[in-house]
Amino acid sequence: MPVFDTDVIIDALRGVEKAKVLLLKYKRNNYISSITRAEVYFGMRKDERYRTTSLLDCFKEIPIDREIVEMAYDIKENTKYLAMTLNDCLICASAVKFNEFIITRNSRHYPARFVRIFKPRY
Repeated sequence: MPVFDTDVIIDALRGVEKAKVLLLKYKRNNYISSITRAEVYFGMRKDERYRTTSLLDCFKEIPIDREIVEMAYDIKENTKYLAMTLNDCLICASAVKFNEFIITRNSRHYPARFVRIFKPRY
């Protein structure tokens, strides 16, 4: 059950064929964090809403709960040298909570000692 990072979702929405193929590969078991939904929504244009929502609704969504917030805080405290953003800490904690990996092209955003990363090659 991989957790897809925002960048891969945006690639698929922008028509990157290899990103679409990757999403289809995990069609039955794919997850996003609620943070990813928020990041994608805040970056879309008004005329992209239907298409964007249709894609995002194909994912099982991990809500941000107290446990994830506390895990994200611990990740942030242990990675001050990386300057991780709040959103990246929450996405990372979402994957850690379920012992899953993150599919992202931005592997430097996620410290390997906390979470497994799969970086697609496209």
